[in-house]
Amino acid sequence: MAILITAAILQINPDANVRVANNDIDRIDWYEGTPVISKEDLQAKITEMEADPQTQWISPEGTPTDG
Repeated sequence: MAILITAAILQINPDANVRVANNDIDRIDWYEGTPVISKEDLQAKITEMEADPQTQWISPEGTPTDG
């Protein structure tokens, strides 16, 4: 199971305007003055979300995402 990086970002900042290439935490583009969220904070949020996964947070395995 892979939590969508965009889902984690939006859990931290619902107003974030971002693009995540291939659901890669190292390939995030931040737009329109959206404050950058640290990789550590994102990883902590992903760990939290994995403990209580919801369907809309999960990336189908092997499916590239671009959100």
